[in-house]
Amino acid sequence: MNYPELATGVLIYDKDGKIFLATGKKFGGLWTIPGGHVEFGERLDKCALREVSEETGFTISHPRFVSVQESIQESDRPDKHLVFINYFAEYVSGELRLEQEEFSDGRWFSLEEASELLMNSSTRTLIEKFKKQWE
Repeated sequence: MNYPELATGVLIYDKDGKIFLATGKKFGGLWTIPGGHVEFGERLDKCALREVSEETGFTISHPRFVSVQESIQESDRPDKHLVFINYFAEYVSGELRLEQEEFSDGRWFSLEEASELLMNSSTRTLIEKFKKQWE
């Protein structure tokens, strides 16, 4: 029997309001946010911190819960039913060190630049929420 998978996603921002997005083959070339599966016994906020560190090399501070999003066999992940617990978190430190199994490219974008990128609807929705809170 298949069950939904629980994951965290983190929209990382810097003091100037730029956001970090990454892309890779796993995501069909679409830009997305770092995050990943919650391990058994792991708190959601700790998962967010761990996944960001593993996937980017960044240290973030105080992940703040934003939303729950669900992806059921959407075009970008047709074989999955994922439940995302999403956070906003500020970049603190660290040099970019992408986990190559996840991402081949990662960059900081202004909100205007990000609006021009190809991404899935859940990432775009999260960025729109951030934009409303940042402005």
